[in-house]
Amino acid sequence: MGTSNQFPGYAELCQQARGRIRIVEPDEFTPDGSVMLIDVRDQIEVADGLLEGAVVVPRGQLEKLIGQMNLSLDQEIVLYCESGNRSALACETLGLMGYENVASLAGGIEEWRRLGRPIIRGGSVLSDSSSNFSDATSAPSVDHGDWNSVRADFPITTTRIDCTDGVQRSLVYLDHAATTHPPSTALHAYTQFLGREYSNVHRATHSLARSATDRFQAAYDTCARFVGGNLDEGCVVFTSNTTHACDLVSHVLCEHPGKVLVTDLEHHSNDLPHRNRGEVVRVGLTSDLRLDLDAMEAVLRTEQIKLVAVSGAANVTGWMPPIHEIARLAHEHGALICVDGAQLMAHHQVDVRPHGHPEHIDFLTAAGHKMYAPFGIGFLFWFTFLNRIRFQKGENNRVHLFEPNMVPETGTGFGTRFR
Repeated sequence: MGTSNQFPGYAELCQQARGRIRIVEPDEFTPDGSVMLIDVRDQIEVADGLLEGAVVVPRGQLEKLIGQMNLSLDQEIVLYCESGNRSALACETLGLMGYENVASLAGGIEEWRRLGRPIIRGGSVLSDSSSNFSDATSAPSVDHGDWNSVRADFPITTTRIDCTDGVQRSLVYLDHAATTHPPSTALHAYTQFLGREYSNVHRATHSLARSATDRFQAAYDTCARFVGGNLDEGCVVFTSNTTHACDLVSHVLCEHPGKVLVTDLEHHSNDLPHRNRGEVVRVGLTSDLRLDLDAMEAVLRTEQIKLVAVSGAANVTGWMPPIHEIARLAHEHGALICVDGAQLMAHHQVDVRPHGHPEHIDFLTAAGHKMYAPFGIGFLFWFTFLNRIRFQKGENNRVHLFEPNMVPETGTGFGTRFR
């Protein structure tokens, strides 16, 4: 009896399929009436939007339902899914059924969205129960140019509390440095996935599991792109929070020779792990409570520093250190840099920059609950050249450090907030 490692896994099957089919690049494709555009994602996935003119035919029902569309075998058909995996497999299947002019959209709707191509809400869904088309489920609509519309997207703004004088008043919440509240758009994606699409990821081949796996895998790429990185030269690790991510950096570098430079701006999460595992050198603040960069440069010049651990935004004062200037200083003196992005990510665009850039960020940590995502998940981004230190990376530079049954809904909810 053969062993499982004699047969290709899901990723390899998708890669093999892409080598046998026609691929359409999103920057070369414009939907028009001459092309039958088919979204092979499940109905719940299209709540986040779909390409204009697309008909949703879920991958698990495509072979059965394609006949209802009365297409000629030479009709030009373009299939897409979330990331380009399911559409590649579906494209190959339609070829076996005799359809001669079928292509898969490279990168799926994730790549389409990344390029800024138009996405619409609602669409036509072909279901097994009826040959008629019906409106797809829509996510809450928000006008980001209208403050009242943005505010209304946060259910917490409707909360009223009993005050000490006995009067009930509207909640005024000023503790966003500790945690933030998710908007309805994030809650919608989270509950829709949990309620209608949830399944174990990486563990089964049925339709629901494939869909959940694709959504979960896409969240890694979304997180990398959100910070200006990619999964070709970088890696994303899903962690439980920022503290977990900072502790992981400390753990993998603890046996590396040298000291860790920490500052008086740091949250304990970016300080105590390094103190617990080795020697640290502290850099203080100026009279206006900003980081003393001259003192930092002097330490880098005179001490053997392996890592500069610095906050992207101070959780007490809100001041944002010049992280790229600090990165340049660190690299000039042979050190790496770890930026605690917990307080920064929700308020300022972050760009880790390419690894060859002298001001690139080696490690970036963050947490979902600090930036309007569900509680219980964070991530660490690092450049894959660092794997030679001690890291073990997962498939395609995606790693999660959770009990697998706990991950999918938080991972997909996290990714939703970055779109």
